[in-house]
Amino acid sequence: VPDIENLVSLKVDGFFPDTRKDEVWDFFRKCGRIGDVYLPRDHESGKGRGFAFVRFYDRKDAEMAVQDMDGKEFHGTRLRVNFAQVGRGPDPRAPPSSRGAVRDGGR
Repeated sequence: VPDIENLVSLKVDGFFPDTRKDEVWDFFRKCGRIGDVYLPRDHESGKGRGFAFVRFYDRKDAEMAVQDMDGKEFHGTRLRVNFAQVGRGPDPRAPPSSRGAVRDGGR
């Protein structure tokens, strides 16, 4: 498992389920030095979930990748490249009662 603590992560959407890590690495390597590529897989099918995290050593390289690669075509689909959000936090779509609000039993 690579040490991703000091890498700059981009989330890239738009991949086909059978996209391979080496294909993503090769596609993004012209933007700079890559430390890791992670393609999350569906636990049931083992197929890719359609997105990847591409992690760069240098923030300038990551910025270049967002600028140059967002909207680019990869195997017939358009990629969306953005800086990855850190952490998941509560789901903003969830009703307030399921986001940790204390219930008083209606009294």
